[in-house]
Amino acid sequence: MSDVTTQVDELVRAMQNSEDYRKYCSLEEELEKNPELKQLINSYRRRVYEMNASERDLYEETDYVLAEYDELFGNVLAVEYLDAESAVCSMVRRVMDDISKALPVELPY
Repeated sequence: MSDVTTQVDELVRAMQNSEDYRKYCSLEEELEKNPELKQLINSYRRRVYEMNASERDLYEETDYVLAEYDELFGNVLAVEYLDAESAVCSMVRRVMDDISKALPVELPY
């Protein structure tokens, strides 16, 4: 196994053992016990993705989405899960950004 592969494996283990990822997994397990809430969360996540991909006014669209999913934000489990998911995504994004900055590769366009 190459040194890079070994280091990547160690990084993945460190990320899996992080408090953020462990919390996310724990909340994911808890969410599995409530399929209706999980479906609502997934619907919200799809809606946010669509909102970000659209060319419509982002501020107006954000207000609409928040109003549409108002009940979701009154649920403690849903809010904790979305926060934990966001923390894990931020961790992965930081790692990817750091790698991209440290190893610039010129791509033809």
